[in-house]
Amino acid sequence: LAGAGRVPAGPAGACAQARMVGSRMHAGEISCTVDGLDVVITAAMPVPGWRLGPARATARAGPVG
Repeated sequence: LAGAGRVPAGPAGACAQARMVGSRMHAGEISCTVDGLDVVITAAMPVPGWRLGPARATARAGPVG
């Protein structure tokens, strides 16, 4: 959601905001793309004791409708 609020300022600003929030949450890898008015973020975080690599999640945020 942090990145979606910055889409009107351009993709670079939207992704910079999303990466800043992700880094504050200690995400190790963050990829970001802007698709129209939507921001798509994929983040990876290490999981202590998990030997299969980092946990990954993808989220999309943008206007409804």
